[in-house]
Amino acid sequence: MKIIQLEAENIKRLRAVTIEPKENVVEISGKNESGKSSTLDSIMYALGGKDSIADEPLRQGEKKGKVVLNLGKYKVTRTFTAAGGGTLKVESADGSEYKSPQTLLDGFLNDLTFDPLRFVKASPGAQKDMLLEISQIPVNLADLSKLLPASVPLSGKMYSTNPSLACLEIIADIIKAITDQRVLVGRDRDRAKGAWESIILPDDTPAEPIDLADLIKKRQDANEVVMRKQQLIDEKERRITELSYVREKLAGMEQQIEDLRVRFAKEREAENALTFNIKECEGAILNMPPAPDNSALDEQFRSAQFLNKAYERAQEKKGLQETWMGFESTYNNLTNSIIAARKEREDLLVKTKFPIDNLSINDDGRITLAGVPIDQRGTSKQILLGLTICAALNPLLRVILLRDGNDIDGDNMKLISQWATENNMQVWIERVADSPKGHLFYIEDGGIFQERADEPADKG
Repeated sequence: MKIIQLEAENIKRLRAVTIEPKENVVEISGKNESGKSSTLDSIMYALGGKDSIADEPLRQGEKKGKVVLNLGKYKVTRTFTAAGGGTLKVESADGSEYKSPQTLLDGFLNDLTFDPLRFVKASPGAQKDMLLEISQIPVNLADLSKLLPASVPLSGKMYSTNPSLACLEIIADIIKAITDQRVLVGRDRDRAKGAWESIILPDDTPAEPIDLADLIKKRQDANEVVMRKQQLIDEKERRITELSYVREKLAGMEQQIEDLRVRFAKEREAENALTFNIKECEGAILNMPPAPDNSALDEQFRSAQFLNKAYERAQEKKGLQETWMGFESTYNNLTNSIIAARKEREDLLVKTKFPIDNLSINDDGRITLAGVPIDQRGTSKQILLGLTICAALNPLLRVILLRDGNDIDGDNMKLISQWATENNMQVWIERVADSPKGHLFYIEDGGIFQERADEPADKG
């Protein structure tokens, strides 16, 4: 269905217009504030229902107005009053009136508010929002919580009231939260790995610590033997010194031997006793076992201490390795969670019924067509994409409304015209023009420009 005739009276800036399109592109031109937008608005008001009608749809100062659309199969008449009232009537071609007119219109009108030009001019993020406003991602938002590991906190921010937008926002937040957590775990993992790998162990590091108590006991016993032998040697030297002293005294007393016989005898006894003691010491010394070599025990003790330190470092390294392995496992689990969230996002987008095939949304939130972001396709291709989406939204009503078409150059106007003809679409577009020359539907002072009889015709 297309618009065969539009009649609008007292709608916004319009006084009265009647338009019967003959071409696939219906260009509504005129100066600013003349009523171009009001013409497209009147189509919206007639078809879209209460949500599409402005709070004050009437021309200023008027008490009533109306819009009549002849769609061929249907004739739609919507009236308005200054008090906010109005009526809607839909008739068939034979004049029969339908009992539920808005329900009938809603049945073949999906979304007439989608503006391809606004879509083209929007940022990638805004384009995504516009697409999701008209598409339905088949997901229960509560089910998305399964994508988030229990150890990862999620921000408590508010999400869009549009379920499709909220779905992608939640998944994006889940991926960001997991990625942030993975960065922290990755830092801990790398620090643990660095500490673990920094410990260099000798090749002969024991698997168990060496018992130093036995070596200490052996060393103490050896030291006692050495000390005892040294004591005997010192005793011998002391006795030898005493013997020398006694002999010196005996030599001095030889001249007095007669007088000192008794004393000499006592000294002799002392000599004999000392001699005997010396022999005892010499015998004891000879009977002593050879003094042990403490250097070997000392070396063995030092080696045991070194190896025990190596064992302690080995245990420390083992602990650090286990810590690193724990972080590595957590990091890998978070990576798998990110992959799962992205896979869930991809699966949901595959199941989403977008207006046209091969349309999707990538990880950056940009709309793609056949895998290529649409903002990389150039203005012409984006315009065609917007028109195609709009046509897919309203397969029965072959009408598209393009607002603010001033930026469309001649080449793109030809492109739109060609597309409309090839796809059997009726494209209504508003453009600013300073004069009616060359424009079929030129709005001036709320009506279609009519050349007055008192004005000379353009000879050019």
